[in-house]
Amino acid sequence: MTPSRWRCFSRRRPVNSSEVKICEPSDSNAAVPARFTITSISAPELAPAPDLYRAAKAGDLQAIAGLLLQPGCNIDQRCEGETALLVAAAEGHAGAVALLLDAGADATLANECADSTTCAGWFAILSAAQSENSAETVALLLARRPDDLHARTHLGNTAIHVAAFNGRLSATKLLVARGADVHAHAQDGYTPLDNARHRLVDCPCKTAERLAEWGAVIAFLERVEPMDADERRIFAQRSWELTVASALQEAAEAGRVAELGRRLACYERDVDARDHDGTTALHSAALGGHTEAVCLLLGAGAGVDVRSNLEETPLHMAAREGLLDVAGVLLERGADATARTKFGASAADLARRHQRREWHALASRLDEVARG
Repeated sequence: MTPSRWRCFSRRRPVNSSEVKICEPSDSNAAVPARFTITSISAPELAPAPDLYRAAKAGDLQAIAGLLLQPGCNIDQRCEGETALLVAAAEGHAGAVALLLDAGADATLANECADSTTCAGWFAILSAAQSENSAETVALLLARRPDDLHARTHLGNTAIHVAAFNGRLSATKLLVARGADVHAHAQDGYTPLDNARHRLVDCPCKTAERLAEWGAVIAFLERVEPMDADERRIFAQRSWELTVASALQEAAEAGRVAELGRRLACYERDVDARDHDGTTALHSAALGGHTEAVCLLLGAGAGVDVRSNLEETPLHMAAREGLLDVAGVLLERGADATARTKFGASAADLARRHQRREWHALASRLDEVARG
């Protein structure tokens, strides 16, 4: 028996929206996970529920916000068997999922598609697991509803079955890291690994890129299946951490605060995720001199003295580059001015190696703090 046939969701164009303002997570001092807040709307008319469904399917935050503020809007009303939350999750629109959840969408509602062999009975996390942006959306849903990790459809499929079937490697790693059962059998008898193997053979879209994705999922599941539960979670967590570190550091390095805030809303549990060098997003933000990003990460719970493989803290990196403002923020948040790198250098030592006057001023301040 082959695995259940799961629907591929198509994208639609965004619906038109009125003058709606959404406050994105750009406040560097705000606590995270960031939340989207609707602040105003100029459209007085009541829109039918299908409009909210279409806006959620398109990931149009402005339209969603406007529709939610209209009198009588039923956030959980279904269209084609799905709520707005379900279709936003299926399309991988993490921002739309966050906005709908914050507005009170019911994540316990399952899909009511008429075709029982497709996606009927899917919860939001299962819908999210099949999407192109599955890792970010699944992480967001798990942060809000960790028990959904083990949710099953009426056919016995779990989120990891769906992720493996669709070749979503990052989401598969995340689910295993959180404790998903890699040996779980659906009603057809298939495990997640069986699903990935079947799909590799049966895939109707056999591009080299897609085949490589399924191959990577198969290789990962083959690696972790023989492990005991604790070893499996540790292995998957480290692999998942590398994915998160890359996503957060990309935004932090460029100082893209709004983007960083949105990603932190999904990856709040992994704010100190390390790359191969042991550096985190806070290291990257400090090195780039992005004070707002530094504040945002610290507000999200990033460790102020987190160390790289060379025992460098974010303060070491700010001092080495002579970034007085960033160093000041880190010191205010309790950074250890006495910490030394693997080679015995303090932050003051790194600042003092340069000839520029402001760097020596920074070194003097660091020495003063270190002396207490």
